[in-house]
Amino acid sequence: MTPPTSTRARLLRGAAPAALAIGLASPALRHGWAGDDWYHKIVLGQTGLLGERHPTWDLFRFLAPGPTNDALAARGLLPWWADLDVRAGFLRPISALTHQLDQALWPDSAALQHAHSLLWFGLAVALWGALLRGWLRPAAAGAGLLAALLYAVDDGHAVPAAWLANRNSLVALSFTAGSLIAWGRWLVTPRVFTYLVSLTLGGAALLAAEAGLAVVAWVAAWQLALAPGPLPRRLTALLPWAALVVGWRMIYDAWGYGASASGLYIDPGAGLPRFAGALALRLPVLLSALWLPLPVDLWAVLHQDHHVPVAIAALLPTAAVLALAAPLLRRDDPSGARARFALLGALLCAVPPSAAFPMDRVLGPAAAGAAALLALLATDPALGAARRRAARALVVVHAVAGPALLLGRTATLDVLGQVFDAGADAVPVAPEVADQTVIFVNGTDFTAVYTVVVREVRGGAPAPAAVGVLGPALSRTALHRPDAQTLVLRPDGGFLGRGLERLMRSAERPFRVGDRARRPGFEAEVREITADGRPAEVAFHFDRPLEDPGYRWMSFEGMSPWGEHLVPWTPPPVGAQLQLGPALPLR
Repeated sequence: MTPPTSTRARLLRGAAPAALAIGLASPALRHGWAGDDWYHKIVLGQTGLLGERHPTWDLFRFLAPGPTNDALAARGLLPWWADLDVRAGFLRPISALTHQLDQALWPDSAALQHAHSLLWFGLAVALWGALLRGWLRPAAAGAGLLAALLYAVDDGHAVPAAWLANRNSLVALSFTAGSLIAWGRWLVTPRVFTYLVSLTLGGAALLAAEAGLAVVAWVAAWQLALAPGPLPRRLTALLPWAALVVGWRMIYDAWGYGASASGLYIDPGAGLPRFAGALALRLPVLLSALWLPLPVDLWAVLHQDHHVPVAIAALLPTAAVLALAAPLLRRDDPSGARARFALLGALLCAVPPSAAFPMDRVLGPAAAGAAALLALLATDPALGAARRRAARALVVVHAVAGPALLLGRTATLDVLGQVFDAGADAVPVAPEVADQTVIFVNGTDFTAVYTVVVREVRGGAPAPAAVGVLGPALSRTALHRPDAQTLVLRPDGGFLGRGLERLMRSAERPFRVGDRARRPGFEAEVREITADGRPAEVAFHFDRPLEDPGYRWMSFEGMSPWGEHLVPWTPPPVGAQLQLGPALPLR
């Protein structure tokens, strides 16, 4: 897969792109902890809030049926709409060990923990740069270096580089590249030891994050696009890699990892038909982000009614690139073969991330294939002048927008922290909060969870005794108070209409009229459902009058990082009706 030049030389030539990437991501050093980082601090610090959690095996185990979910629901950390059978747990012990290292050496220094992540980022960029130069060396001159630079400045690296909880992507990227480098050396000089090193590093990639599946995707792309010999023999070479994945998956299932009963995460191993349906909608969106710097992460806040038209529109960038590359892809020369390999690798690598909602931070392995194909198109002398100009225009877009966005996104990633920390920051610092149930009349499940988790970790301000979220923050909602202890909410388009709201309940678990869910301080009653089984109107019956001092009320009135996210809210008089506005101007 790579020519027989020394690994040391390839790594040295990768120093410049790696240094550039680290420099662009260096604003991450001034960030603190955000989102899942707080959960990690709970597990690593063994505070007791979430019960006993093992820092190696449970650091990425967030939800699990049984005692875990029951304990979370008892404090309101699972919203009323959550399926108590929801599961979200990921087998990432190698990545967990890197966080344990942080905890042992510099537990209170976010800057040093971010520096640790940036080292992994630089290593991943250097290794993938070496791979790209090796893969493209037989093709057009300069294509490998151009591809390495395009990969280094890809803005999809911003979140993994700047969010500590997403370091697992960088660790998996590094082991994936190491495995592929060893595989390439084995192709040139077949030795059992080299092959075993490649398999071992591939296994380490899988134990760092699910993104390690990219090892098998790239090996498969090589066997299908570049390996000589009849197809059955080329496919036979994949059997050891298939065995590696099967073994990993067996351990994954046996130890209770995976995702189920979630509308946001769809485990391919738990339901292929459902995954295929999600793939049809999500894969085009992910692929579009390989060719253009598009804000695909916004998919999570779109109403589900918009998913099909967005997926159809997202086909256009990929179709345009395929049309542009068609003559090169048909050619039977080194450039054509490498182009087919790069495209197939990118496509295969984009399939597993479709298990989650579209976001460019999962595209690290696929982005290498996109960079390789664009570099080949821009440097190929045999390509027509018009096509080469179009390809170079795409390269310029990536070369200009990529560094600017990588720098800007890493510099502003603390906005993510402000969104997650909104409840912890906005709920008053008062001793009585420790005995109150904080009710967010509109919000997200993250609002509730992190109000408690962040305050438990930070200390200095009491965490609420319990929390609860009634309606969605991102939809206009009609509210009615029929009596002293009841609120009735009716959001435009119904509850759970957006991907972000479906983390803890799958569409395969529809609601029925009359369903009830008990949470601290209230019971939710589904009074009306939508055609697809989502709640349309819900009545919330509280244990005491809404004005009881045991309740503290908050409302989302905006999600701008420059203003208040949450404000105190006063229940309206009995008989009143009002509108809660969306926190963002979304339809």
